[in-house]
Amino acid sequence: MRFFNTAGPVDCQRHYCLPPLERFDLYEINMLIAQQKFFIIHAPRQTGKTSYLLALMDYLNKEGQYKALYFNVEIAQAARENVKSAMHAILSEMAHRARLFLKDTFLLDHMVEWKQNYDANILLNVAFSMWTEASDKPLVLFIDEIDTLIGDSLIAVLRQLRAGYDLHKHTTETGQIFEPDAIELIWTLTNGQPWLINALANERKSHSATGNSSRPVGR
Repeated sequence: MRFFNTAGPVDCQRHYCLPPLERFDLYEINMLIAQQKFFIIHAPRQTGKTSYLLALMDYLNKEGQYKALYFNVEIAQAARENVKSAMHAILSEMAHRARLFLKDTFLLDHMVEWKQNYDANILLNVAFSMWTEASDKPLVLFIDEIDTLIGDSLIAVLRQLRAGYDLHKHTTETGQIFEPDAIELIWTLTNGQPWLINALANERKSHSATGNSSRPVGR
């Protein structure tokens, strides 16, 4: 028996629903993902955004080309301007969702170590980098409720996403990894400013083992 749902995401096996993946142009979404683009799904509340993201995650994982994860960062809203508390909460949320949806415990196995060893302003970037390196498939992350974050906590998340983007593209194209201590130093020196990140990454790479891309870039 199915029911009409008015609270929370729709599960088409339990609720009457319109097929979530028909609400947007799936071909266009796939093209954005293939191009490794950031994109935003924006609509009023209670219009099916979360249901769509969950369905898209399930679709991509069944297709088998990507490892896709949906997670909700609203859990960090209560931290407000406390960046450390917010980043720790978001990493924990990611780790538990990865275990639940993907049966992947990599984040769960390492998050305590990372929380102890890395500054909050680089913590998510380290997690993304290390998980990407360990994964046998490209990662696709769907971040829900990011607009509920406040002040410095929101800025910290956005800057880490942006700061890691250039380095991760380099890793994807060449196979050369920027180690966490190198990423942390780049963040400390640039505070997430894109041009400075590119300049430092280029300078560091040009002086690392005569441009040998098989060797990780360290501090």
